[in-house]
Amino acid sequence: MNLLEIIGYLATVLIAISLMMKSMVKLRWINLFGASTFATYGYLIDAYPVLVLNGSITIIDIIYLFQMYYKKDYFEIFQVKSFQASAFFQRFLEYHDEDIRHFFPGVDYNKLKDPLVFVVSRNMMPVGIFIGEPRGKGVLEVIVEYVIPDYRDLKNAFYIYENKEEHFLKHGFRELLVKTNVPEHIRFVKKIGFKPDKQKGSDWYKMELD
Repeated sequence: MNLLEIIGYLATVLIAISLMMKSMVKLRWINLFGASTFATYGYLIDAYPVLVLNGSITIIDIIYLFQMYYKKDYFEIFQVKSFQASAFFQRFLEYHDEDIRHFFPGVDYNKLKDPLVFVVSRNMMPVGIFIGEPRGKGVLEVIVEYVIPDYRDLKNAFYIYENKEEHFLKHGFRELLVKTNVPEHIRFVKKIGFKPDKQKGSDWYKMELD
């Protein structure tokens, strides 16, 4: 197998992988690399239709990624007083149960005693939920912080945690805790500002809100 064939196969694999992504952001990024690699392959073998098609796809991916990262979104939070009594919240949990348990495998909603619960909407679309439970004075443990796949670009998380005065401090919480050993979730909590809590153990992470 020569270098040109390797480039062609690499481009094919990247585009195939991109189409399996649940997240539109990941799909666009991987598809961008795949299409640009295919465009390069087309140029190297003088296959100009391949170059033009994949060059166009590369430009389209760049435009969509630019819009995703720089478009101003309108966020709102709706607190749910009792999610057991909310038909919408219950249906949301049921519909996304498998994906939620991928990131929060041990969650048991029946054991929650006095949770802080809210729905996050983005451009009037309900895209995420937050469930936290008090753990002593001023401490809130994050039980579930979930966003549907198409909107996993960190904007929802930054909205929640950067607006801490509105979402947490007004309820008297000064510290957030999360326990996780799921690699994807660990990367996520570190990105948004959680630090390892060595006092509680290797699976615990915390964020100081003051």
